[in-house]
Amino acid sequence: MKDILVGVKRLSVVHVCLFILGVIVLCALSLLPDEFVSNPSPKILAALLAFLPGIWRLTQFIVSRSSLRKDAIGIMPGLALALWILSTHIFGLLLQDFYLGIAAGTSFLGLLGYSTAGKSGASRARPFAYPTMLWWSAIVGTLILLPAVVLKDNWDKLGTITGHFSITEQIVNGIYPPRHLTFANVLLPYHYAVDTLFAMVRVVFRLRFDVAIDLVTTVLFFYTILLYGHIGTRLFGKKVGPIAGFLGAFTSGLPFISSLGFFNDMPPDVANNWFQHPWTLGIPLGLTLFLMLTNLDAEKKTNPLSLLAIMVVTTVLGMAQTALYGIFVISVLGWAAITWLIAMARDAGGTSPERPRHLIDVVYAVIAGAFVSFIVSDTTALIVRAVSESLVPRGSVLHGSWSQMILWNLQCFSIPLLFGIMGMVWARRMYIPSLIMAFGAIFVFNRYEYLYSWDIVKFTQVAWIPLSIFAAGFIAHVLTHSRYSLRIAFILPAVSLVMASMGFLWQSGTEGFQAWKEDTNVGNHTALWMELPRKNIPRNFIHALAWVRQNVQAGEITLLPSEERTFDAAILAGLPVLLPGWGDHSLGFGAEEIDRRTQMLENIMTDLHREYTNEGVRWIVSSPESDTNSQINEWISQGVIAQVAAFDDTIVYEFTAERE
Repeated sequence: MKDILVGVKRLSVVHVCLFILGVIVLCALSLLPDEFVSNPSPKILAALLAFLPGIWRLTQFIVSRSSLRKDAIGIMPGLALALWILSTHIFGLLLQDFYLGIAAGTSFLGLLGYSTAGKSGASRARPFAYPTMLWWSAIVGTLILLPAVVLKDNWDKLGTITGHFSITEQIVNGIYPPRHLTFANVLLPYHYAVDTLFAMVRVVFRLRFDVAIDLVTTVLFFYTILLYGHIGTRLFGKKVGPIAGFLGAFTSGLPFISSLGFFNDMPPDVANNWFQHPWTLGIPLGLTLFLMLTNLDAEKKTNPLSLLAIMVVTTVLGMAQTALYGIFVISVLGWAAITWLIAMARDAGGTSPERPRHLIDVVYAVIAGAFVSFIVSDTTALIVRAVSESLVPRGSVLHGSWSQMILWNLQCFSIPLLFGIMGMVWARRMYIPSLIMAFGAIFVFNRYEYLYSWDIVKFTQVAWIPLSIFAAGFIAHVLTHSRYSLRIAFILPAVSLVMASMGFLWQSGTEGFQAWKEDTNVGNHTALWMELPRKNIPRNFIHALAWVRQNVQAGEITLLPSEERTFDAAILAGLPVLLPGWGDHSLGFGAEEIDRRTQMLENIMTDLHREYTNEGVRWIVSSPESDTNSQINEWISQGVIAQVAAFDDTIVYEFTAERE
């Protein structure tokens, strides 16, 4: 009790106020109406709340007894998150149910954590602590992001059948692993770890799904700023944290100069990518791994628990963001190989440098994480298929000539590349893996393209991550340690480093505000809380969907009254449907399969009911607005469907015919 009181006394007024504000906001968010209810039983919820603190205790035990304890404040949140996601995912796979998975996974880790009570090792080195200004930098940076999150964060969620809304809600329906929303017999070939996290937060805090997504997006961005500041301090010394954290989180190229007559096909800036939600989880996990490697390389030693931490975070990164995961693994392998060769060359020259045995241990941990990721998810299979089938060499040099290609790359990477390399030269640490990541990603983008999408631009984000670490850290070092004239000179590159992201966020915030003020959908990206009232979804239809989602099983498809209601059922309730999505071809589904589904939906043939049951159709929701009432009446007369639930004028039917 005495220790607790001492800890409370050490809390600043800012921390206490932030905690109280967070509790108030969370309570307010939990009161938002949830039109599409699917909540766990009270017993499961009680188990989650009881054992969640144990996961933090387990993480504390691992870090305190590892070689990472000096950087515990930065590593523990990412490691705890990775442990929770991985345990839920593995138990969900084993038990084939999301709720059993999250309950078993949380309880298992919680029990392990509680069993370690009193066993944490004492740190002989003084652990790193965040300065007050870094906390304020994270708060200010998050407030800058927040308007776009609240007003306009519907990227690839409201307009896509198999998107983050639908995947999250399918998981919340209890189906695990999630299925493709159109081809429900196929396990989802996607890096859906972030959607699993969205579902976990939605269930534990009983939030509406869009609120859960916004909450995770905001909190992880706050954590990302802290990580950038932490890494910057480790590489460039004291005082750089607040500036490095802010600049790192908003780093981008110069796509805004396309309006001046340069190239127009610029990749999304970093803030834009943040709303492509695999990056929402992938960036902080990637930075957590970078901080771990920075620590181990500085200490030149590892131990089993530090390697376990690397393996766990690498595994979840593989489930979260395929492009970053692939380049990260290659960069670690290349780093160890190059460093070992340098040591051998020096040894042959008459010196006897210490061999980088700690890097060999890191390689084993990363390979183990990649192997586990391959075993427990389809991510590695997705990478293999993408490389073998859809990732092809460009037919010609980007933009037609080498000079144009170089200009385009300078437009993308000029500021982060220039100051990033300057930072690597100054820090002389972690530059080998950073260069491999940056130039490897730039090479992939310039040399290859996807057949089915523009997602090759995601490799520009991979390059920005290591470059942003060193560019932000170096600029922050100059702004905090150099003479006055040099500080003034570096204000311009500091502003240029973040201008594209700031411009995007300003545009998004103003468009979202305009949409709210004028009650219009500006740019088709307004937030769900603005869009949902405009959809005028009948209450009877909502009740019917709630009934179906409580009874639907994995692989089962629902027929809906109209195309609009089909979108509603898939995106807002996570129910698989026959309607194909625009991105299905990029996930490996052929044009013939997609066309057949489209025809089955547009021209329902009552004498071919087995075609539908064979495709997995089990449920039909009929309402007065239905386009298929005549076909439904015919199926009723044939005895192949039966009514199972009714909500006034909206009726739910079930196919009674067996699949062939």
